[in-house]
Amino acid sequence: DFNDYSPIQGNNYYRLKMMDIDGAFTYSNVINIPVNGVLVNGFVNMYPNPTSDILNIQLQSTGSYTTVLDIKNILGQVISSTEISVQKGVVEIPINVTNFANGTYIVLFADSSGKLHQKKFVKQ
Repeated sequence: DFNDYSPIQGNNYYRLKMMDIDGAFTYSNVINIPVNGVLVNGFVNMYPNPTSDILNIQLQSTGSYTTVLDIKNILGQVISSTEISVQKGVVEIPINVTNFANGTYIVLFADSSGKLHQKKFVKQ
């Protein structure tokens, strides 16, 4: 059994791996559980990752609000800060990272309730 506490809007595909005590395993059939509305705020996807020029950030939101999308380097220094308007549903935000130094970065935003969401990406 499995609980997904952060499903995304649209199709959600699941498959269980069932392992025996001796290490043998089998997979269940793949099932699709469609979600018609956004249930939680957060990241849906960031691609391509790693990237060298444009990073596409997909966010999902349970409501409409304005927030700040920060990108920090591994030392915690803010490299980029962009005010964004988030609408209910899924929104995609392209960010140009061409001028960033190669390395690992963290994208952060606060949702309408103040909860901070973060996700890493690599600039090559």
